[in-house]
Amino acid sequence: MGKYAPLTNFLLSANQSKMTLTYSEIEKVIGFALPKSAYQYDRWWMNNDKTHTQSAAWGDAGYDVETVVLGNQITFVKK
Repeated sequence: MGKYAPLTNFLLSANQSKMTLTYSEIEKVIGFALPKSAYQYDRWWMNNDKTHTQSAAWGDAGYDVETVVLGNQITFVKK
């Protein structure tokens, strides 16, 4: 389990087909601030669970990122 495992667990327990979370909500779930790159680059939110621990977190829960509003909110959708 990686450092983003709390996000995996949160998404699994929510079990919704689509969910939008603010950056602050995500940070509250994971227990630490997201890196600056998450605020600056939409590529940080790419669905590439093979090489990025953060995307493995939502990928392992069965989600993809659908929409990124940098510095504001992320919409996850069930695969």
